[in-house]
Amino acid sequence: MMNRIRSYDIFDTLIARRCIDPRNIFIEVEQASQRPGFAAGRSQAEALLYAAGPYSNQSRGGDGLPAYAAQHRPVANADIVLWYTLGFHHVPHAEDWPVMPTMWREFQLRPVNFFAHNPALDLPK
Repeated sequence: MMNRIRSYDIFDTLIARRCIDPRNIFIEVEQASQRPGFAAGRSQAEALLYAAGPYSNQSRGGDGLPAYAAQHRPVANADIVLWYTLGFHHVPHAEDWPVMPTMWREFQLRPVNFFAHNPALDLPK
């Protein structure tokens, strides 16, 4: 096997684009949603961090994941936390009122280069 890096690919089934005016205050407050994701070294002190900071409804921006990632902590050989941005658009239906039923979103982490070849090729007969 060649020297390949073991990793994971993130596979998302639906990519939603932001529909907010770029001058809106929510762009400043929710800076974390402007990127597809963040990876950061895990810290016990920050285990309960929210994407927009501890008080997102009172934030003026600059809190949360962007400030967290700006510290450039090393991630090699460390426990990491992946913050992945999921988005979706919902077109309302008459059945959604007064309570909207559950709307599911998902993504997959797919292993890459974990094996020298396809392990399913060696299955017993």
